[in-house]
Amino acid sequence: MTTASVISGTSKRLLWVDALRGVAICLVVFHHSFIVVPSFSTFLTSVDEAVIALRMPLLFFVSGCMVPGAIRRGIKHYFDSRVRHVLWPYLGWQAQYIVMVGSLAGLANIVYWGTLSTLWFLFFLLVYYALAPLYKYFGWFVMALIGLGLWAVIPAEALPDLLGPYRFTPNQMAFYSFFFYLGAGTFKRIRDYRPSKSEILFAGTVVLCCMVLASRGVLKGTFEFLLLGFFGGVAMLIIFASLPENRTMKLFAWIGRRSVVLYVLHIPIFIYTKEFVIEANIPQTPTLWFASLLATYLICFAAGALRYKMPFSILFEMPRSWAPWNWKRDEAKRDLAAA
Repeated sequence: MTTASVISGTSKRLLWVDALRGVAICLVVFHHSFIVVPSFSTFLTSVDEAVIALRMPLLFFVSGCMVPGAIRRGIKHYFDSRVRHVLWPYLGWQAQYIVMVGSLAGLANIVYWGTLSTLWFLFFLLVYYALAPLYKYFGWFVMALIGLGLWAVIPAEALPDLLGPYRFTPNQMAFYSFFFYLGAGTFKRIRDYRPSKSEILFAGTVVLCCMVLASRGVLKGTFEFLLLGFFGGVAMLIIFASLPENRTMKLFAWIGRRSVVLYVLHIPIFIYTKEFVIEANIPQTPTLWFASLLATYLICFAAGALRYKMPFSILFEMPRSWAPWNWKRDEAKRDLAAA
């Protein structure tokens, strides 16, 4: 989600990775759409629960996929990109969230800058990115297994009061690190993978089975959730690696390269819509839910179209010239050009 700049200009063989990210972020938006109108349909609830083990594991896996390539471009470039494309939008939109649900005084409370809001995904990514260079000493798969080990030993309720009402604890951070570092370790092996027809059929069956099992109820952070996320995620990779580069795939790839826009924008839109609906005493009907979901998608897509255009891009990415560590290099380039 947050490494779009790394893959936006790469070869077509990565289009299916962007498309997979695009599908995952659209599912996240769908999940949060019930903020406006609480679940009113058994069918929609079942659909939402069916993909519960695919949404976030896939987002973390795809985010991890691009890390090895980014590190190979140099450690300075790597951290420059993480600060400008992840830390910058996290701080800016976290500040907006703190003010939205509290007050300006909340900005002075350091605890609120942790995993208080629904921006926990970016918070987790920042931690994973910071630790990623350690792969040179441990290897990606060992780091994934370390994440699983920490998940097994850290209590699920560790530090719940400190981390706020969303309760995204160190236990969950360790859990999702498995998918992130697994993505980093396997991408080189799967990027040129072209599955056979029998593998695609088997993968489709696995995804269907995982969705059926998840729709019957599975708790996040459990062993069952891990298994469904792992096998369902691998099956989704096989399926997307086999899909042709048609207009639908290109559309979802376009969304995937702008996934940070959808991620940070959709929750404020839903929350403000909910507040307006309550104040205006508007009946919470299925039509209202559908309209709010469609409007949110359209607003996010419109914002995505402006994602790389100044000054709008400042909302999602720190301009390179604003980073103090780039000033000397930019000055040297200007001096060279003037010589």
